[in-house]
Amino acid sequence: MKEPLVSILMPVYNSFDFVRSENNKLLPQALDAILAQTYKNFELIILDNQSTDDTPAVCKEYAKKDARIRYIVDSEKRYPEGGITQAATFRKGTYTMIANDNDLWHPTYIEKMLTYMEAHPEADMCYSNGTFVDVKGNTIGPINTSSEYTYSHQHSPISNFSTYILKRNPIPLAFGLFRSEVYSDLLPFEDFDNLKANVDNLFVAKFFLKGYKCHYVDTY
Repeated sequence: MKEPLVSILMPVYNSFDFVRSENNKLLPQALDAILAQTYKNFELIILDNQSTDDTPAVCKEYAKKDARIRYIVDSEKRYPEGGITQAATFRKGTYTMIANDNDLWHPTYIEKMLTYMEAHPEADMCYSNGTFVDVKGNTIGPINTSSEYTYSHQHSPISNFSTYILKRNPIPLAFGLFRSEVYSDLLPFEDFDNLKANVDNLFVAKFFLKGYKCHYVDTY
């Protein structure tokens, strides 16, 4: 039986900017972490928002080394979530995940999420805990520190929605493993002001309002 393809979408723009990286090579670390996954059947779609630093060169170098990577320069300037919406048009996978250019994924991250989803067809997505890490690689602490910040398929969608509106923390929920048809149904990211603030919050709220179910795996 063929393993399902996982589409990983990574929008990038000037990943080596000092304000973000403080001269640390975060993008190569993020790419190395994805390529080190124990689950191998994935495609990594990197959508570059017309970077002007070393980002294109690094992405092209990685794409040459691994055929699972597709590097695409966007046709227009977009805000990050707009980039995700555009990148989704290129994916082919049964599942969809989002990766930031400064994320560090545990080697078994995809494998653990996918194992749960394949065994639980009633779930529309699953997500895990995570750890905050500074640009120097120092561990700061877990993202979820209390069960009050988690959501489960054992709760009704409206219950999860009510809890989410109270907490309003899309991380790490928005970075879990989604069934691709569910992710497509939630797109595009929508905004309600010129700053395009809280588009990720609206995305997650839409997930619960549409009645979709999630599962929290308490792992890193």
